Amino acid sequence: YTNQVGNIKNDFEETTFKLGGEWMPVNGLRLRGMFQRATRAPSLYEIGFPRTPSTGDLDRDPCEGDNINDSAAIKDLCIATGVPQANADAANVLSIIVGQINNFVGGKPTLQPEEADTITYGFVWTPEFLDRLTLSVDYYSIDIDNVITEVSEQNTVDACYEVSNNPTQDPNNIFCQQIYRNQFGGVTGPKAFGVDISRINAGFLKVEGVDFAAAYGWDIGSGVLDLDLVGTYILDNTQQDASFLPEFDCSGLLGNTCLRPSPELVFIQTTRWTQGPVSVQLVWDYIDEVTQDSLVLSGGDPDNFALTKLDTQHYFHLSGTYEINDTWTVRAGIDNLLDEDPPIPGNDWGGTLENSGNTFPATYDPLGRKYWFGMKARF
Repeated sequence: YTNQVGNIKNDFEETTFKLGGEWMPVNGLRLRGMFQRATRAPSLYEIGFPRTPSTGDLDRDPCEGDNINDSAAIKDLCIATGVPQANADAANVLSIIVGQINNFVGGKPTLQPEEADTITYGFVWTPEFLDRLTLSVDYYSIDIDNVITEVSEQNTVDACYEVSNNPTQDPNNIFCQQIYRNQFGGVTGPKAFGVDISRINAGFLKVEGVDFAAAYGWDIGSGVLDLDLVGTYILDNTQQDASFLPEFDCSGLLGNTCLRPSPELVFIQTTRWTQGPVSVQLVWDYIDEVTQDSLVLSGGDPDNFALTKLDTQHYFHLSGTYEINDTWTVRAGIDNLLDEDPPIPGNDWGGTLENSGNTFPATYDPLGRKYWFGMKARF
């Protein structure tokens, strides 16, 4: 594959394959497994998105305030990376305003494909003595190398200033070069200053867990009651922004390192009653609690946060359909039946792009109870 943006040309070759099989040792029990080598080429957005000033998040800047006096080496590196000597001596650098700083986002035309090894194995059981029961359990493990990632602002800063990541305290470290300080040493103010988190091939991701599903139905009188359950339990959700940076297990966590909610357990349970032309169903959507990641990953102070965890969320959705005749069907429903409010952790949780209105609308319902109605005609 070849792509070219302006005068920059990028070539790569990748091989993918898949091996899998099934075995039925007894009637009703099917064992299955698969190994797959997969790749994902960078998208046009990832290779062509220009470097653009934006807003990001930061918990701690080693050059800010009294932090700069933690060691002589830190002070020297802060000065070498743009903090004026006078501000360093006075320890009056201000970098973070309500948990936020300037940043730069963008893509790169030289990005390479991501590579993934995926292993899955499990079983499907449909016992003969309960002909309407189906159970399935599958273990999965997905390892992705060369991940196209935006190294978070905090990890970029840590990669520059922490001795474990930059042992020689070299200001020419690639991540130190991504920090652009203003005339007072901070990373706020005009758009020329901030932390560059443009996409690079640097990361590693591993997700490991168990998918499960169950379904069963009963005939009750002239109707049918069906119960369905599908869900996943995450055993491990490890991310690493670069090979020399620490690995973080984000399962059950959320914050400025784990930018998106990663609940350990989620499931959807559906109860459906059908009798003739009428069908009514109640859906239970379960989202496990998540904890502020700095409390687990870096020993953060709980007093710094209005909430230390986002509680388990339960959403219920009620709907029904009625087939008037062979042509017309009406349907109606209420989503978020109990009008559950989303958790409001404030703007110092998670990424700025993900945290919208001080919550996470991609995971939680920000709108509350909703009613809907529709009709369908078949001709």
